[in-house]
Amino acid sequence: MKLTQSRKVGEIVRPLVEGVPSTPCVGLTDPVMRAVELMLKKDLSRIAVSGRYGVIGHLRLEDALRHLGLHLPPSTSSFTTDGNRPTHIEKDR
Repeated sequence: MKLTQSRKVGEIVRPLVEGVPSTPCVGLTDPVMRAVELMLKKDLSRIAVSGRYGVIGHLRLEDALRHLGLHLPPSTSSFTTDGNRPTHIEKDR
């Protein structure tokens, strides 16, 4: 089994915050890679995390990638979140 497949969402879940929709979601024991794939497929910067009794937290794409040993390229580090869709902020030149 690859190391990235053994890392679970529960290792890096953040507390639930307002504005994170309850669907789509991943479970605490789902692989972090599954969460990353779902966020990229759905164009999300964060995703709800469900536990035994419903949504218990959220996971940010940035945190998930960092947990897997990956980092967002510098050109995307100036993104902000408008709901769940990333919105690029132009840098002064």
